[in-house]
Amino acid sequence: MKIEMKNGKVLIEKVKEVQSDLIIAPDVADKRPQRGKVIAVGEGELKPNGEREVLDLMVGEVVMFVPYAPSEMKVDGVVYLVIDYKDVLGVEEAP
Repeated sequence: MKIEMKNGKVLIEKVKEVQSDLIIAPDVADKRPQRGKVIAVGEGELKPNGEREVLDLMVGEVVMFVPYAPSEMKVDGVVYLVIDYKDVLGVEEAP
């Protein structure tokens, strides 16, 4: 199924975190940014002047986002996350 996002919404498929040698205190662990692969991007929020906000994300990019931002959506048995564009903290560079 193809999903088309609207306005400033971004559809994310969560990326599994790589285990590291760091020890993270339980109260801090939930506050770290999360990572996910962009599946779909909306056309941008409508500004008061009638133009659309430019969203500079591309499908396939891996982004970091605010941990409490996403809403879950289940499509064809796969759980996706829906976030606002403003909750994207950064994009990982390809190796």
